[in-house]
Amino acid sequence: MDRKELKKIRKLHRLTQTKFAEKIGVSRGIVAHWEIGKTPIPELVEEKIRQEFPVGESRTAREIPVVGYVSAAHASRSNTSLINDASRFCHCIFFGSSFP
Repeated sequence: MDRKELKKIRKLHRLTQTKFAEKIGVSRGIVAHWEIGKTPIPELVEEKIRQEFPVGESRTAREIPVVGYVSAAHASRSNTSLINDASRFCHCIFFGSSFP
């Protein structure tokens, strides 16, 4: 797992560095160091992150589009449209199709 993948996983789960750190049992500063590439992510921690924050069976965080697309890009649309878009977005994440 590289620093970009770690950050994408954290953002995918909509967590601050502090909340993410609490969930995996490290300090916020350690997470910050990992995300900027100052310190390598230990293998045991990487395994814990993958267990705690799954991103799909056959997909890695590198392949997951940036979260927030549906809510930010469609803020002026109806709730029904947002729900439909969110459903298609989730389907794309797990089944590998593209999100229009």
